[in-house]
Amino acid sequence: MWLTIIVIASALFVYIDASSKYIGKLPGRNKFADFNYSAGMWSFLVLLLWIVVFPIYLIKRNSLIKLAKESPVVPKQKGLAITLLVILLALSVIGTLSSGNLNIPSTSSSTSKAIALVKSGHFTDHENKTVGEAVDGFFSNPKWETGFGVDGETKGKMLVNARGGMTYMDKPVDAQIQFTVDMDNGTFQMNAFELNGIPQNQLMIVSLINKMFE
Repeated sequence: MWLTIIVIASALFVYIDASSKYIGKLPGRNKFADFNYSAGMWSFLVLLLWIVVFPIYLIKRNSLIKLAKESPVVPKQKGLAITLLVILLALSVIGTLSSGNLNIPSTSSSTSKAIALVKSGHFTDHENKTVGEAVDGFFSNPKWETGFGVDGETKGKMLVNARGGMTYMDKPVDAQIQFTVDMDNGTFQMNAFELNGIPQNQLMIVSLINKMFE
């Protein structure tokens, strides 16, 4: 559950370290062969491919620092980038601590109505499809279930899970989207997104929603 936090913390470390050492993209150098990236790009790549990029940065760090001493690059909007990463890290910590587990699915009429409410609903910025159409059209073998949260901020709340298969980085993964449902007001909101049981950050959630509603 803490892998997402580790990834974001690593990206924050890389950005602060690279920018403070004036590591940056230099003209005339190949970005792939020479790992010629800005501090911001290093950080972004760590977010996307942490298991590959973070070790590469640590291995190449000394040579990058040596090059930066010869040709320093002053980062632009350093404070803004650090602030955004800190906010993303804080949201991930809060999300991990408050994410709710799902009890054994129930088949009562109230829980059936909860699933129907979510499936027939829309996201504000994506009126072209219902949530049900988007999920069922995006996941392979989609399954819907519901129950009540047992811990964190979702304890006692009605939860609806949509599970299914999808492709991530050209590999099949098991995905799960979780919604909290307020049956009294007839509303719901997305609470969490997991890949192979690993909670994903807000950047991944936004990317997923945009992809599902294309």
